[in-house]
Amino acid sequence: MPTATRLNRRLKSITAALLLTPLGLWLVAYGWPQQHLYYQDYQFDDAEARRLSSHSKAMLAYGDHAWRNLASDQAAGFYRRGVQRDVLNMDGWLKLARAEVARGRVEQSRAILSFVAATAGHTSRWQSSIALLAHELEAEDIFRQSINFLLIRKLDIDTALTLLDVHYGNVEQSLAALEAVNYSVYLTWLMRWGRLADARRTWEQLSAHQPTNESILLKYIDFLILNKNIDEAQAIWQAHTGTIGVTNGGFEQQPSGMGFDWRAHPSPDNYWKIRRTMAEGHDHTAGLKVVFLGKANVDFHHLYQIVPLPPGTDYQLTFKWRGVGLTTDQGPCIDLEGYDCMDFYQQGPMLLGSTDWREAHLEFTPPPDCKAVRLRVRRKASSRFDNKIQGTLWLDDFRIAPLFNQTDDG
Repeated sequence: MPTATRLNRRLKSITAALLLTPLGLWLVAYGWPQQHLYYQDYQFDDAEARRLSSHSKAMLAYGDHAWRNLASDQAAGFYRRGVQRDVLNMDGWLKLARAEVARGRVEQSRAILSFVAATAGHTSRWQSSIALLAHELEAEDIFRQSINFLLIRKLDIDTALTLLDVHYGNVEQSLAALEAVNYSVYLTWLMRWGRLADARRTWEQLSAHQPTNESILLKYIDFLILNKNIDEAQAIWQAHTGTIGVTNGGFEQQPSGMGFDWRAHPSPDNYWKIRRTMAEGHDHTAGLKVVFLGKANVDFHHLYQIVPLPPGTDYQLTFKWRGVGLTTDQGPCIDLEGYDCMDFYQQGPMLLGSTDWREAHLEFTPPPDCKAVRLRVRRKASSRFDNKIQGTLWLDDFRIAPLFNQTDDG
């Protein structure tokens, strides 16, 4: 009996070995290429290519290897095998299209592009590649669709607009290709590159087709001011705000720091503080408060606005101010300098110590070539030993008017 049991066990072991051996051999045969697929450590030889021919990722990797070695025919063959085994691999299709272009098979590439655009045209991932290929193949409808898709979704904006610029070469055709909703992002891009004429044309189209967006309007006015296009900037500003002359002179609104409004720059070292107050202005209205903290000999020019004015006219600036505890021999003052000209400067008196509200005047005449002045709160550095300015300045009711509007009963 024991002998029979041992015999049965041995027969079972032999049977199991016979059954498992082919399985083990199959696993070795299957696992070896799987190891290369997992680690992507391909040998890139013919034998391996035949073994891995049923694996899409391997064929695409072989295609990339051939492409890098400038073998476009071989690359196209591998790419084609890859997408045949994974029809929805859009990266593979785009690579195949690129290889077909290199082989001179433009129509085949266009057919592939149409397939990819129809299949993945509403997917963000491939839009930049689709747009680039459409540019190369002059596929206008697909190119426009992809560029507008990217811009609407704020994807690869610089790439998309650079490609748009290269593709058409002029602003008129670029605007014709864009949907109206994308005019603002195009305008922002043109301003960033300092292209004044193209930005002006885009603004015209934007104004005609889209409601005015305050953010882009202020950016455009800033752009015009920076480029010394004062007349155009002032016309848009006046239409938008109804303001002629000083903007927000009574600080009724928080200074925006854009356009022809007040611009206030904070101190990085906490030497001064600038803030709008609600009840500390003249007659307990809104006003602006500048606090000098006594920490430095401040050369202060960090509060100003640019005021557009017809040149060659006599003007009077009036404003109200008061001070508390303003120290040193160099107190704050109001000055005017030419913004778009170099030969105009005028300075008013300083405010020192402590004073109640008072009205001050400054008469001036901009030269004929000066279309805007910079109205500025100024404090020049002191040369004395006790030069660290301290104290508080309040400002309100800035106005500029032509002198011929001032009546004189005498």
